[in-house]
Amino acid sequence: KLPDRLADAIGYHHTPSMDNQSDNLAFLINLANFIAHNGLPVDTGGLSNTRLDPETIKFFKIDDSYIDQLKSRLIDEYMKAETFMKIAGMN
Repeated sequence: KLPDRLADAIGYHHTPSMDNQSDNLAFLINLANFIAHNGLPVDTGGLSNTRLDPETIKFFKIDDSYIDQLKSRLIDEYMKAETFMKIAGMN
């Protein structure tokens, strides 16, 4: 019972350039999904077969250098969160 925009954004995030009603939100989820699966230095058990749709790169007008910056920022934020969890006794 999700709104069409959100349902399509989720449903088309692997193929965001296909015709859908997400108002381009599928491109954002495609990028976020790719970074989440490929940005952290952890073993994913072979589950990381996500790909960044070439149309997502065109849509955001980004390049590999920018994607690497996003991955680096994700690692930094992950490390901060992990440190906080340890200090809070939650890890």
